[in-house]
Amino acid sequence: MSHFEFQPTPIEKHKGLSLELGCNLFIKRDDLFTIAGGGSKARMLQYILYDAVVKKADYILTAGGPYSNFNRALALMCGILNLKMRLVIYDKNKHIGKVSLNKRICDLCEVEYVHCEPDEVKEVLEKQSEILEQLGHRVYYIWGGGKSPQGVQAYFDCIEEIATQIDFQPDIIFVPLGTGTTFSGLMLGSSTYFPNCQVKGISVARDFDTAAPVVNQIINEFQNHFTHSHIEYNLANNIVDSYTLGGYGCSSNQLDIFLKTLALRYGLILDNIYVGKALFGLYQMVKEDKSYEGKNILFINTGGIYNF
Repeated sequence: MSHFEFQPTPIEKHKGLSLELGCNLFIKRDDLFTIAGGGSKARMLQYILYDAVVKKADYILTAGGPYSNFNRALALMCGILNLKMRLVIYDKNKHIGKVSLNKRICDLCEVEYVHCEPDEVKEVLEKQSEILEQLGHRVYYIWGGGKSPQGVQAYFDCIEEIATQIDFQPDIIFVPLGTGTTFSGLMLGSSTYFPNCQVKGISVARDFDTAAPVVNQIINEFQNHFTHSHIEYNLANNIVDSYTLGGYGCSSNQLDIFLKTLALRYGLILDNIYVGKALFGLYQMVKEDKSYEGKNILFINTGGIYNF
């Protein structure tokens, strides 16, 4: 299901944090995914773009903000596959207020932009699709952030990859939770390969009541498309919304100190939007709850250094 060749991303035991936390903390380095700047979005897109190529698309149409890891990975992969990319771009996170390396990479890849307000996205996408089709192009639309059954499949298969790399059973898998695609794939894959493992998504933006219906929709759509059996789950045990810190791109003095400490003590450089915020949540949870002591914990570094 991919037109790209890639190597499994490494899993490393972090001895320093393991000692601090009293557990065995392993990190899956999907930030080192070998295509398009790495990260979870690149892993998903190899599956999504396979479908686009099979359907003989020549234009990719999507929407998103200037800080999007997804847009950057998509721009680079479209270049490899000789596909044009048109991005309906909007910014509902103006509070971030910084230059985005992701946006600069999209510029470098000659992405075509159509600017709009956040409440105009659906209407503008429909219009752009119509314009491109009238010009004779075969348009393939990708939901912003890669939310799709193919994206879920990528992280279902990532669990299979993990199973071939380790000689232990993880007790808990932690992952940053944004739109929920990566989280959903990990949870579904774990039910097959690590049935006794709990997957916890540390939400970086949404509270539980907002995130849970989206995740339910993603899981149900995937199972209806690709599987005949449905897993039983209770998202109240899987989604953690205690570390959103006010929403997407919002930080706190405590998070800033934590990330600085990681850099000084361990040489770890993490963004404060996705991975750094999620690892901060993991750290606080394990520190405060003795039930994690001695557990095998796997953290998925989904990338995002371009937002540092």
